[in-house]
Parts: sequence; C-alpha cells; structure tokens
Amino acid sequence: MKFKIKDSLESGGCLARDISDGGIKINLNEFVPLHSEVNLEVQLATQRIVDCVARIVWIEKMPFMDRYQAGLEFDNNRLEQDVKIKIHGYTHPRH
Repeated sequence: MKFKIKDSLESGGCLARDISDGGIKINLNEFVPLHSEVNLEVQLATQRIVDCVARIVWIEKMPFMDRYQAGLEFDNNRLEQDVKIKIHGYTHPRH
C-alpha cells in the first residue's frame, strides 16, 4: 500500500498487517509522529484500491530492527460511503 503524510511532498510504501472497519496496522521504514494525518492508498483485493484518510494513534519500534509498527484510525467523517462499504466487505466476507 502507499501512504503520504499530510502536507508532505514525499510518499512511500508500507506493508499492511491488519485491517478493520475502524483502522489499519502497518509496518513502516521510518518513524511517523503520533497524531499525524496520513493519506492511504490501500489495495483490498486484486483490482480493488481505495483511498483513505487516517491518523497515527500508536507507533512502536520493532525489536532488533530499524522499522516501526503503527496503528492508524480511519477518519470516518472523511471516508466516502463506497470506501466504507468496500472495507467492510473485505473485512467481513460472506461465505
């Protein structure tokens, strides 16, 4: 997935570890300060990419590595309804 910190010219890639209706856990190569607003481009499935706005709610250095894990909370007030539906459909698949 791709991410970009608000008001920054730089964007980067990161690995999504876990996603729910409320947020996402990611692995980062660099530290990002708490409460930073981030624009995300998340690939939910093949050919299904959604754009989200989220905020860093926790971040921790991974043991023995120069990498970080972070928890991001989606800004539900700024998520479009179809994005909410796609995320919910991905996290709650029908069997």
